[in-house]
Amino acid sequence: MGRIEIFEMKPGYIEETRKIRVYLPDNYDSTAISYPVVYMHDAQNLYVDEDAFGNCSWGVSKTLESMEAYGGFDGLIVVGIDNCGERRFEDYSPWKNTIDHAGFRRETRGGDGAQYARFIVKDLKPKIDQCYRTLSDKRHTAICGSSMGGLISAYMAAAWPEIFGCAGIFSIASWFAAEAFERFIMDSQSGKGQRFFIQAGTAETICPEEADMPQLFIDMTMKYVHMLLEKGVPYSDICLKLDAGGEHCEKVWRKYMQEFFEFFTRMP
Repeated sequence: MGRIEIFEMKPGYIEETRKIRVYLPDNYDSTAISYPVVYMHDAQNLYVDEDAFGNCSWGVSKTLESMEAYGGFDGLIVVGIDNCGERRFEDYSPWKNTIDHAGFRRETRGGDGAQYARFIVKDLKPKIDQCYRTLSDKRHTAICGSSMGGLISAYMAAAWPEIFGCAGIFSIASWFAAEAFERFIMDSQSGKGQRFFIQAGTAETICPEEADMPQLFIDMTMKYVHMLLEKGVPYSDICLKLDAGGEHCEKVWRKYMQEFFEFFTRMP
C-alpha cells in the first residue's frame, strides 16, 4: 500500500501554517525511480473518508493503490494542501467575488489566490522536488481541484504554463469572479503544450435555493472549454466529462480519479 507523509509549512502571506499531505506510491521505497506529481487542493478531502467533508473523500489513495496493483503503472506522487476553513474563498480566488450568488455579496470574499498560488509554485514545489524523487518538469507536473479549487487550478495553469503540463478542473466555480477570470485566461499563455481534464455535473449547486446554479456550473464549464479552444488548445488535449445528474460533491469527483490520473500520466 502507498503511504501518506504529513508536514506543515507557512505560506508566508498570512501568519498560519498549512498541513501538506503527500501520497507516496507503494513501490517508493523499493525502487529508485522518480515520479510524476499532482498538486491538489482541499487535502482533507483527498484520502480518508473520515477526514473528508461529508465523510466521503476523493478516494485518491485507494484509486492509486488499485492502479499500482493492477500492473503497468509505476504510480505517482500526490501533494495535497489543506484548505484553511473560512479562508478557503480568500485563498482559492485571486479576485473578489463579482456575482451575487450562494449568499455572497459582491466584493466580500476572495483576493489572496495569487499569493496562495505563488506559495505552491515558489515554496512548496521546490521543497517537494528536493525532498522526494520527482519528475519535476512540466510534462510530469499537474494541478487539480474542484469548485473554488477548480478556479484556482485553472488560474495556476494559466499563470504558470511552463510549470503545469496538465490541469484537472472539476466543477469549476468561475462564476465567483467570471469577468476577471475570463480576461485572465484569454490574456494568458495558457494552453501551449498543456492538457486539460474538465468535469461538471448537470445537478450541481452549492445553494439549493438558487434554481439557476446547476445551469450556471454547466455554462461556466463550457465557457472555459471554449476559451481554451480559442487559445489554440487542440480538442484532443481536452478531456471533457459531463455527468448527467452529477452533483457537487466528492462522491461524484472520485468517480473520475482513475481517468484523470491516466490522462495525466499518458501525456504524449
